[in-house]
Amino acid sequence: MAYSKNQNNQEHPSKTIVKMVGAARQSGAWPKVMLLHGKEDFLVGWSKKYIKENLIEPATSMLDLSTFSEGPFDPYEIIAACETVPLMSARKLVIVEGSDIFALSPKDMNASALAELASYIPNIPESTMLLFTADKVNKTKALYKAVARCGLIYDFTPLDDATLSGWMAKRLRAAGKAASPRDLTDFARSCGYADPERAYTLHNLENDLKKAIASCDGPVLSREELMQAG
Repeated sequence: MAYSKNQNNQEHPSKTIVKMVGAARQSGAWPKVMLLHGKEDFLVGWSKKYIKENLIEPATSMLDLSTFSEGPFDPYEIIAACETVPLMSARKLVIVEGSDIFALSPKDMNASALAELASYIPNIPESTMLLFTADKVNKTKALYKAVARCGLIYDFTPLDDATLSGWMAKRLRAAGKAASPRDLTDFARSCGYADPERAYTLHNLENDLKKAIASCDGPVLSREELMQAG
């Protein structure tokens, strides 16, 4: 069963996001535009939530946060949302989530509308962050290139062994359990995590891990118990 580390052995975006947010909170220098995408939509969703929680003041979230979650999207509405200033938050946050406007044949917008949005990206106000999440991307398209030039793009690939075992261990600790890092990694692989032939992600792994926790009475899950649960 194939399993590989993050491309080029670089730090996984799930860790980079935390550092980026920490630095931005101290300096006040937030990116104007971001794109979160990749196979690990669990981590895409977590990162989106983490950014929102650190950027938006809860008391004024209705004014400082605009979310577009169902297409077809009107680029002029997105642009208009970006042009409004935040009331109490560090930035006005505009989220366009789960769209296919970065895909090869986008269904949410026609070509001229996409071009309009792409041309606007460099002109996003400093008081705004435009945050995209997408399932698939085409790196040759103008919108993707505009975001790459003006902001940050994170590709959430499957976790490497060390990060994966740490992710699982954290969930075990929350349930008062523990297991060895090697056993946890082997359990994840046996379930199909990072198998390119299977659509098995952290969403699936979290459910299988819950089953393993429920089936074990003791505080430490053995390799045998993990494998039986898997």
